[in-house]
Amino acid sequence: FKGFPGIPTRESSWRHTATGHMEDDTFTILLTTDNHIGYLEKDVVRGEDSIKTFEEVLQQAQLNDVDFILQGGDLFHENKPSRKVLLSTMEQMRRYCVGDRPVHFRVVSSPEENFAHCFFPVINFEDPNYNISIPVFMIHGNHDDPVGDGNYSAVDILSVSNLVNYFGKSNSIEEVTVNPVLFEKGETKIALYGLGNIRDERLHRVWKKEKVKFLRPEETPEEWFNILVLHQNRAAHGLRNYIPENFIPSFFDLVIWGHEHECRVEAEYRQFGVNDEDGFYICQPGSSVATSLIDGEAKDKHIALLHVKGTNFKIEPIKLETVRPFIIDSVVLEESNIPPPIIADEKEKVVKFLEQKVLDMLDRTSIDYPVASQAGLLPLLRLKVDYSGGYEPLNIKRFGQVFQGKVANPNNILHFFHKKISYKSTGHGRRGSGLENGEGVDSFSQRTRDSSSIEDFLQEHLEKEQLDLLSSKNLVDAVRTYVGQGERKIIKEVVKGSVKTAQETLKEKPLEELAENIEDKIAKYREELRSKQEQEGDKIIQSFKERPSTRVGDGGNSSEDGGVSDSEDVEVAPPSKRGRGSKSTARTTTRGRGRGRGRGRGTTKKSDKPESQQLLSFADPDQPGPSSKSRTVATRNKSVTRGTRKKQIQYVDVDEDEIEEDDYSEWSQRKSKPSTKGKLQHGKPSPLSFRTSMSTDIDLTQEESQDISDDRVNLFKM
Repeated sequence: FKGFPGIPTRESSWRHTATGHMEDDTFTILLTTDNHIGYLEKDVVRGEDSIKTFEEVLQQAQLNDVDFILQGGDLFHENKPSRKVLLSTMEQMRRYCVGDRPVHFRVVSSPEENFAHCFFPVINFEDPNYNISIPVFMIHGNHDDPVGDGNYSAVDILSVSNLVNYFGKSNSIEEVTVNPVLFEKGETKIALYGLGNIRDERLHRVWKKEKVKFLRPEETPEEWFNILVLHQNRAAHGLRNYIPENFIPSFFDLVIWGHEHECRVEAEYRQFGVNDEDGFYICQPGSSVATSLIDGEAKDKHIALLHVKGTNFKIEPIKLETVRPFIIDSVVLEESNIPPPIIADEKEKVVKFLEQKVLDMLDRTSIDYPVASQAGLLPLLRLKVDYSGGYEPLNIKRFGQVFQGKVANPNNILHFFHKKISYKSTGHGRRGSGLENGEGVDSFSQRTRDSSSIEDFLQEHLEKEQLDLLSSKNLVDAVRTYVGQGERKIIKEVVKGSVKTAQETLKEKPLEELAENIEDKIAKYREELRSKQEQEGDKIIQSFKERPSTRVGDGGNSSEDGGVSDSEDVEVAPPSKRGRGSKSTARTTTRGRGRGRGRGRGTTKKSDKPESQQLLSFADPDQPGPSSKSRTVATRNKSVTRGTRKKQIQYVDVDEDEIEEDDYSEWSQRKSKPSTKGKLQHGKPSPLSFRTSMSTDIDLTQEESQDISDDRVNLFKM
């Protein structure tokens, strides 16, 4: 391996020579998943990590003389990999997988059925125009899934180049039928089933409806060794955002599980029936490159050799040596014997304490990763700091400057978090909240937390209260995208798309049928409406996903960002320092969901929020100008009349989604009766919904002035 000394050539008792392959009945298959080629490709230090490790995977396949490589999805990190990434991948595959070495097994199933979605539905090593020495069979994952016009993936480019055999792509979202690729080598027969990534919620629903079918060989099915490779959530991330292991039929012998990055390469048996035969083994190779700084990624990365003879198998793990070292540790500041700092000198003690912890972690890398250390690979370090007990988080980027050139991630070594606090329900309702029967806000919040996420809570509610016209699935997906990417308009666009699809579908029906009772006709065509609405909703949601994330503080993979959070599960960037002449900015978080709170009642102090979230102020067109001695200030909570002039304030609701960006200036100057012409004091309206104000000179008492405001009025200067 280039630049990596001390890696011996592997010799195995299972290894076969070229002359003895045909007489041997044993398949040797290399298993790998989640290579994520192209991850952080623009990073100066880590940009080449994924492609270097992928080269090691191919070298191990060549050294161990495998029959073929089985890749379990997410070969690429991006849905649209750059030309550099695509070129590097094709270069490595041509270097190691193309040659005159003979292939010693045969495919006995129909390529037209296994690869019907491909431009050339053939087995690549059976094409007389190419010499393939190591065939690659692969499925797509959620990072390199087919999308857009033609429903193509980057994997299709490798397929049309005859470098891989791309299988497991389903063209139906309502019913999934998996046709196996059948291999024979001597007396050993393998039926390989592939299921490329499908959105977990959808696949969960389809599977629960028993509409996922696996076809089996017609002749002597008991003689086949059945392998399933899939790329889905294995751990439960929500009510339906995963695939339960007991969904998988028990006739499978081995399941290769992609998507999960934690390496659990040793076969784990799962039994779901009374008999020992009612179960299967699961092998989870994990990723070959760390894409997040969490405990699961800190384990040693492996690929595996799968040896199959008859209906027996053996898994042989192979540790990857080109993986960048990654060490994760945690510390509790309360246990450091350092009191919470009050002055700057005491804060320096905390800094020195954490620096020493990081230095200790650096010393461990040379012991735990000798080969990578000799090759000069800078390690990844993550120190989780519990700052409960009155401590304050540090500036993580300033802290990391000390370790520039020593670690690969100096800007996010530290991750600050608070201990989780459990709340108890008070059982008291909140006046005006609309919660009755003693069900207070605390109990509502508890139920929401128990549902894992707002999407799960919404989905659970919609299952009880079915919608007549809209698709519940589309709404849940839209909320999930809104929460995950901060796309404010996605819910509105999905609803508009669903209504438009329903209108177009119903227009195609006979007029006399629709004239009787529209509700009955919607119920009659509900299944057809749901199918079309979900297809249209998927297109809309996918178009939003392909845009750059607009979430506040979203600078990439949130699990990589160091910062501050209330628990270990959420990470938040630290507050930035104010410099001379700079404006105060809001604390940036990876959550990006909050709208902030207003200041106290009646205050006119300038907001500390960023300019994009400050409340608007309009000049009064009917008055000669604002006066510091005579003005009415409307706050979120009440209206305050100052001086001798009294004003009546009227509010006109304006939906900011109805106003395009180019229309802001025109709208702000538009004349109406009464005139609303005014000047924006803070630029364009904020993302918050806003109200314009109009005023006339009318004498009001202080009580009357308060009566015309409510607790939702924004702050204006009249």
